Amino acid sequence: MKKLSLIAILLFVGLAQQSIAQKAYHVHLKMSHTPDSMVYLAHYYGKGGEKVYKTDSAFFDKNGVADMKSNDPDFTGGIYMLFLSDKKTVFEVLMDKGIDVSITADKDKLPEGIKYKNSPENERFGEYVDFSREFGKEQQKLQKEFNESKTAEDTANVRKKAAATSKTLINYRRDYIKKYPGTLLAHIFGAMETPEVPEGDHFLADGKTKDSTFAYNYYKNHYWDGFDFHDDRLIYTPIYDPKLEEYITKMVLPWPDSLEKECDILLKKTKGTKDLFHYTLWWLTYHVENSKIMGMDEVFVYLVENYYMKGDATWLTNEELQKYID
Repeated sequence: MKKLSLIAILLFVGLAQQSIAQKAYHVHLKMSHTPDSMVYLAHYYGKGGEKVYKTDSAFFDKNGVADMKSNDPDFTGGIYMLFLSDKKTVFEVLMDKGIDVSITADKDKLPEGIKYKNSPENERFGEYVDFSREFGKEQQKLQKEFNESKTAEDTANVRKKAAATSKTLINYRRDYIKKYPGTLLAHIFGAMETPEVPEGDHFLADGKTKDSTFAYNYYKNHYWDGFDFHDDRLIYTPIYDPKLEEYITKMVLPWPDSLEKECDILLKKTKGTKDLFHYTLWWLTYHVENSKIMGMDEVFVYLVENYYMKGDATWLTNEELQKYID
């Protein structure tokens, strides 16, 4: 009897662990002033703007409560959005696999007053959103001062204040990365980093000739330092596409051999991921296929021969793959 009880306990524990492992997310939302309305959970994919993708939806009950649950094994975290039927009421939430978060908000007071339970990272994310809102207000004031500047001295003073204010935002993110390493928001802040070129004169190997390309080379070589190419969650944010666009169009020479080299580097970095590799190969292919710069068709052929024809585009059907080959 004792043995049977032990087996039953082990079976129960095993099933419980399996159930926990399968849970993708649970979002419990309580929002006032939401009669007869829907709430939608949506996500970014590579870039921001109006291009978002619906993940889930729920109907608010008479108490203003809506629940969204999923056991989808392919669910990937990132920056998601909750928006209502009016398509005007919207706010962001950090999602990660296994999250079980309760959110309380007043529709008429958004984006302020959002409260999170069971999700410390979303609480910290809310603090960052509040900080960013105040930062934005300060930037608007400085912009107004800049527009009203009468002298060169006035303009210079505004620029100094703007630089100092920008530093507070950068320091906020960097301090967070140090304090909460490995978290989703830390990875997001890292991905948003831009290199700061060291000030002063820089010289070539002879120690006498000024290196006129130092700033360009330093910025380019350190551009991706904070980006974790093994974290697929970053594709579910609006960060990657604009970074990729800036890097390829502004820092890579528009010559076939230079671009082919950079394609290989980026694809090697993302190799082994599901979404980052997929998006990178798609983006690079689309970019060169639609480029108006002479010689880019050579890069298109290079990508098809070295990636598509070697079985790396696993998401394509045989017919779709054949179109690329043809």
